[in-house]
Amino acid sequence: MPNAAPARKTSDDETNYLSGNERMNSLITSVWDLSTNLQYRFNFSFSYLGSRMFTDSLLVMIATYCRLRYNYSMKYTYQYKALPTTEQKPELNLWLRICQYWYNRQLGDRFDWWEMNRSAVNTCPLISHLPELRDKPSYYSQKKYLPGLKKEPVTVEWSGKKLDLSRVPANTLQEVCKRVDIAFEGFIAGDSNGKRSGKPRFKSQSRYRSFVIEGAGLELHSCSIGGKYLYVKVPKIGLIKIRSHRHLPDGSLLKQLQFVKKNDGWFANLRLEDPTVPVCLRDIIPSWENSLGMDAVLHENDYLATSECIKLPSLKVLRKSQSKLTRISQRKNARKRGSKARRKLAKREGRQHQKIARCRKDFQYKTAHQLVRTDKKVFFHEDLNLKGLAKRNAPKQDETGSRGDKMDEKQSE
Repeated sequence: MPNAAPARKTSDDETNYLSGNERMNSLITSVWDLSTNLQYRFNFSFSYLGSRMFTDSLLVMIATYCRLRYNYSMKYTYQYKALPTTEQKPELNLWLRICQYWYNRQLGDRFDWWEMNRSAVNTCPLISHLPELRDKPSYYSQKKYLPGLKKEPVTVEWSGKKLDLSRVPANTLQEVCKRVDIAFEGFIAGDSNGKRSGKPRFKSQSRYRSFVIEGAGLELHSCSIGGKYLYVKVPKIGLIKIRSHRHLPDGSLLKQLQFVKKNDGWFANLRLEDPTVPVCLRDIIPSWENSLGMDAVLHENDYLATSECIKLPSLKVLRKSQSKLTRISQRKNARKRGSKARRKLAKREGRQHQKIARCRKDFQYKTAHQLVRTDKKVFFHEDLNLKGLAKRNAPKQDETGSRGDKMDEKQSE
């Protein structure tokens, strides 16, 4: 029998880190268990002022220790409605157009190299050309083109329009390079599980709708009286007004800002980081008391059934809006392509689709909230292949090449 491989020796620093990490987790667990036992034993809540101040100060001390010792932090994203001025809207549209052009140019460069530097396995052409020898395009090689492209405006071949790439921040264009690299590598190599995505497509104006801003010059500037609006300082644009429908947590730091163009205007995604909140993972052991089973019913007006004999109703927002959506679509198709009336009806159709999508998303969040309010810790669901259930077997062909359904019709006649 071959000898087993020797165990890897851990260094003193790694041992100290592991022991310190275990001590920190045990400390947080003990504090949580202590507070829970006090609540159940003495039948009081920590919502009183004195107890709340004690627990809050203790948790702040633990979070500060985690941040200083282990650099723990929590990252999250809040989405707000952006309210740019009349002068800022054309600039945002120009940034989006430049990012779309830079994305398509990089993708075309990668496709060209891929077609010129590969050959078929089962065939060999008699005449072949030698392409220009160059390295495979990558994130770093394509990013090096930016300083040269920023020296003078670039002309788009099919439209003849000139785009000045120097008007867009460098970090935004570099993020577009990263987006192309992720899309192409997912098509060639696949993800960590070996699952490959589809071939990346060139983005039209309706498909490329967002860009990211980060780095120096980006900050939360101020807020209005009453906290109804926020002002974000964006490099090369200035202050942009944002409707603050949700309060920002105290101590959060703005890391990235993403602008998304939707049918009803611009939206801003604030990607925040809170260094005072530690990441603490606790192992939960499933039991009959803390577990809940779920099953998709999809029958008549029922959407979901639980193991506690509770059925949740379905929303069916598409069926309720199908007649209105069909009416708008038919009116749009009757208009001439490129006309103003067709564009207005296309925007109206897009808003109707957006309304359906938001109703579905809101229904899913409310359903999840209703399930979490049951105080269950573990949720079991059936691993269904929904794509496989939606497919049907291909009908067989007879000797004449006709389908099986036509044969059934003839037999019925």
